[in-house]
Amino acid sequence: MSQKKKTKKFHIGLALSGGGSRSVAHLGMIQALIEKGYEISMVSGTSAGAIIGALYCRGFSPKSILNILESINYLNVFRPAFNWKALLNLEIAENALKDYFPEDDFSSLEIPFVLATTDFNNGKIKYFKRGQLIKPLIASCSIPVIFTPVNINGHFYADGGILDNLPIEPLKKKCNFIIGLHSNPIGKRYANASNWKGQLERALLLTFSSRDRMKMKKCNIFLEPEKLVNYHIFDFKKLREIYDIGYEFAQKELELLPFK
Repeated sequence: MSQKKKTKKFHIGLALSGGGSRSVAHLGMIQALIEKGYEISMVSGTSAGAIIGALYCRGFSPKSILNILESINYLNVFRPAFNWKALLNLEIAENALKDYFPEDDFSSLEIPFVLATTDFNNGKIKYFKRGQLIKPLIASCSIPVIFTPVNINGHFYADGGILDNLPIEPLKKKCNFIIGLHSNPIGKRYANASNWKGQLERALLLTFSSRDRMKMKKCNIFLEPEKLVNYHIFDFKKLREIYDIGYEFAQKELELLPFK
């Protein structure tokens, strides 16, 4: 009597790192994953990766998200904060995000999603996965000093990348196959940065790198386009170039993998 061979069902978790404009490479890599046949069961994200992840889980295609991001006037979104709390704030971003998340709730998303923030009060990572969506999204992108921390129920939250720039932990309980998309190759471009923006960018990349390298080994697939070293995290005028880099890199890498 023959028995049917059981095939293992993969529940695929997708973790998206922060990285400012560089994170748009995630969209190109996601498009390549879709074309290769990967079906994402759950998504996690930090900072810009959280914005991209939320839009994807809402049901927007990678190319649609690219068009959305290209249409944003970043000078308006990152308007000056005329106070001593930070150089800039993201208050205006709340209204912009309401166009894409009118329900302002995690339950409106088509794919389960979790985002990482840093709880400034307790000095701990805080993951959001239910309830109000927009304020946690803004908090996850709020780099300290540059952006004002976001007050949610009496606690101040800032960029999740401070403590968890590649949030794979929330995926482990639900998924048995983890894909990590990373947009922060170090390179040597900013080693001698002479202005505050370049110094900040270099410091962030170095901080993220040491922790993220350990997490890389825990991913079934880890993708990080090396060509991103040629772009700043504030290169918002080059988003399509960055998308193409992610897409072309992932296409080549995925051809070498046996999973699909």
